[in-house]
Parts: sequence; C-alpha cells; structure tokens
Amino acid sequence: MRLDEPVQVVVTTVGGDLVAQLVVDPRKPVLNIKTQLAGIEGTPVSNQVLLLNDRALNDAVRLAEQAADESQSIQLVMVRRPPLLSGKLVADDLEELLLDAPAGKSSALERAIDAYAENPLYSKKDLEAIVAAVAQALLPPGHALADILGEADLSAMDARNSGSASSRASCRAAFVSVLRTALLGVQRRLHPGQAEEAPVDEPKELHGEEARIEDTKEEFKEASDSTRAEEGQEESVDPEPETPEKTEAMKGLMRNSWQAEAKREVVEGSPEPESHYPWKGANRELQEKLQRRWSQCEAPRR
Repeated sequence: MRLDEPVQVVVTTVGGDLVAQLVVDPRKPVLNIKTQLAGIEGTPVSNQVLLLNDRALNDAVRLAEQAADESQSIQLVMVRRPPLLSGKLVADDLEELLLDAPAGKSSALERAIDAYAENPLYSKKDLEAIVAAVAQALLPPGHALADILGEADLSAMDARNSGSASSRASCRAAFVSVLRTALLGVQRRLHPGQAEEAPVDEPKELHGEEARIEDTKEEFKEASDSTRAEEGQEESVDPEPETPEKTEAMKGLMRNSWQAEAKREVVEGSPEPESHYPWKGANRELQEKLQRRWSQCEAPRR
C-alpha cells in the first residue's frame, strides 16, 4: 500500500450487503473510517468492529500500518456489536474506556456513552444501570454495588443537572466525570491488591492489545515450563528471541475468541441479522453527499 495515494475502501456487512464505498487517506487512523460509517449507516462508532481478512482493526492505528500488504483497494467487513456499557465487555475493554483522550479528541468513554443510547438523558438512572451492568459482567457475585456508587458521589451530578443555567453540555460533562469515577471503582475491585503493592521499579503499564499479548506470552511460558519439567528436560537459560511472526501469531490467538462472539448470530449464507438498536443512518441523498465529501477531503494531499 502506498501512503501517497488514496485507498478505495468497500465496506460490507457479514451477510455481504454493501454499507459504503469510500476513498480514504491511508495515513489516517481507522477511527476516521468508523466515524464516516456512523454518519452514513447509523451504527455508532463504539458498536462497530471492522474486519480485514477476519482480523479486527485497531481504532487508534493508521490504516496503512494495519493493511500494509494490501493494494490500494481493500474490502472491510463491519460487524455490529452490542454497546460496551450494556455489560458486553471484558477487563481489557474497561481499561481502554478509562484511558485519557488526546487533546481535542473525544475519549473512548464518551464514544461508548454516545453508543449506549440514541438520545442519552445523562440521568442518575442511566448511570446506575451502566455501572450495575459493567460490575455484573466483570466482578464476582456479591460485589457491593452501593459502595461503588457511593464512591462516585452521584449527588454531585444531581446538583450540576438541577442548576437553572445547566446546559446539555454541562450535564454530559458531569455524567462522564461521575461515570468515570464509578468505573475506576470497578477496576480497583478487579485488582484489589494493586493499591497496597507499590513496587520500586514500576513496570510500564500495558493496555488493550499489548496487555492481551503479554498475558498470552505468560500462559505459553508456564505451559512450556511445565512440559519440560514433566519430560525431565532442562529449562533453557536464554529465552527464545521474539520475532514479528510470533507477535502476529499471539495477536491472532487473542482475537479469535471475541471475533467468534461478534459473529455468533451469523450463519454462513444467511442474511445480516437486523440490529436491535434504534439508530438510523442517513437517507440516500445525504449518504451520497457524505460520500462525495469524504471522497474529496480524505484523499492524501501531494
């Protein structure tokens, strides 16, 4: 793939229906493509999974880096997934939601809130429902939901929302702040010993895909050590060096399980299942206008 030439991107559903045909700048992150699809087709950014050759693309990484071996024309498959904040998430997803956003950009948590409901009310009831769903998905039975909500101080959100001059933007800001505090409480309960253990040389904190790869490496190492011990073999002093091929293999292993989950309702040869969520895409006239606009502005400048 050439970086100085635009890329023709055809996006289809799992059932083969055409979603959009775009001309994009390969130097832009995949998040840009998802934003365009949200405007055309209606599925919120956080509820989209884009697959290239059955491999999920990372929102924050440039298209050129994830499709380096492809030509200037590629086909992506869009899989619709339930909102993360409805409880359809794992611990790694929670870590990514709590990452700070780059300056001038919306955070992953804000995008997930937008994807949770078509018209968010930023109410105490919605916040309690989100925290309950996330806690139920990640924490063992018997967790104290009241304690988590107590730490979040919902009264502060009520005070902000009840002000006479409160705007939707201020309500949203308060909702995001309180929800973030509550989700941090869930995360602390996932790793209760981390606060007390303060190592002198703290290792680099890993998030998302890097963390999943490292976890898998540890599992393979433990299994390999156990096998050598049973066979009476001596453990090698020098570990086998990492290679790009091994890293890619690790990534593929970690993605297989949740990609299968994303496709669980799809039977080969069947039409794309209807979305259970109420978002609607643009009408045909607006779709054509958006595609013309993006086809012009996304092409790389020479």
